[in-house]
Amino acid sequence: MNLKAKDIIYILLVYLLITLLISFQKISIYLPIIFWLSTFIYLKKYFTKYITIKKIPYHFDKAFIISLAFTIIYFLSGFKLGFAPSPFKHNLFSLLKNIGIFLIPSLGLEIARYIFVYYNKNKPLALGLITVIITIIELNFSFIFLAKNILFKIICVQMIPLIIKNILFTYLAKRDEFFLTIILVIMDNITLIFGYFPNLDWFKEGTFLLLKYAFIYLAIRPINVTKSYPLLFLTCLIVLFMIGIFNYKPIAILSNSMSPCFKRSDIVIYKKLPSQDQLEKGTIIVFKKQDTIIIHRIYALNNDYILTKGDNNNQVDNFKITMDDILGIYQFHIKYLGYPSIWLYEYLNS
Repeated sequence: MNLKAKDIIYILLVYLLITLLISFQKISIYLPIIFWLSTFIYLKKYFTKYITIKKIPYHFDKAFIISLAFTIIYFLSGFKLGFAPSPFKHNLFSLLKNIGIFLIPSLGLEIARYIFVYYNKNKPLALGLITVIITIIELNFSFIFLAKNILFKIICVQMIPLIIKNILFTYLAKRDEFFLTIILVIMDNITLIFGYFPNLDWFKEGTFLLLKYAFIYLAIRPINVTKSYPLLFLTCLIVLFMIGIFNYKPIAILSNSMSPCFKRSDIVIYKKLPSQDQLEKGTIIVFKKQDTIIIHRIYALNNDYILTKGDNNNQVDNFKITMDDILGIYQFHIKYLGYPSIWLYEYLNS
């Protein structure tokens, strides 16, 4: 008996229900392991009998190297930016547990996708359907109860990269790139399996994932895209600058407290502080106070604390800051480029 594509849809819908129940903490997180191991047994005979996997393609090495490079860069960024607290223990049991919780369901989804696409390669609506279903499955549904500003961050760091990733993986399945897909899935789950997470904010995280999938897509395209690489490389440099990987970082100005030096809607470029010796009265510094980033001028300082004041303010700031609060030193500004950030900020906080 041949495996019908609709059987895959039934399997995915059951798994979607399981993920929903897990999101709302109604069932054990170990249930997907049992579900997919039993599903593997059910699918195995059909997979080996009816579906032939073509040989490893010529561009496999390029896509693998790109994925490996991004995985290494992602991990190494933790040594520069720090690592976030891990919810996992770092021992053999935890490692095996994470493989079961994260890797096995991911592999199951890709096997299901591959079988479905195998029977529907020339049906765009079917390919779109499987992409949408798997994207929905991989979403964390608990985010729907979050505040608007947190919801936007979740969309940027989770939803958009997930959509791009699933479009890419459906494209790979259509081209019979099964082995490459499995390798990419393993690479995607490396950080979750080992439990080390670089301390990246939502913008850095989302941008990193989008760049990763963009590079992989360029590597596997069937046409010569050599001319696209310089533009993509330049884009990477700009994005890396925007997320603060380098020693210089931009920030949008939301108020006129430093007018006329710079005003609301300007973009300030600041340099990360290399040493305390560069600080003196009159230096414009970027610092963080109670989760708010402020750019003001040093009014007075001693060995214990620093007082600041905005050029356009009548009074000295009513708080003291220390070296630990300082992010960097003002270098220069660019007029009007901060408007998109201001509009987004005002929308999220309206």
